[in-house]
Amino acid sequence: MSNIQVTVENPEKASIVSYVTVTIATTNELPIKASGTTALGEYHDVCVKTLEGWKLQKRQFVDVFTFGD
Repeated sequence: MSNIQVTVENPEKASIVSYVTVTIATTNELPIKASGTTALGEYHDVCVKTLEGWKLQKRQFVDVFTFGD
């Protein structure tokens, strides 16, 4: 996960976009070899302020690019 961008919508709500690279592996053996599907995408999150602090209200993964099996 990298390049996290936070946009404060108002004092009780923030939108966050994070860029990610995800590799899907179908093995439990270590070390995991780079095979299978890899995706480049974004997490679009909405956080809200509560009495207990900031909480994740919504998360959406946006698939930008997928390659592999």
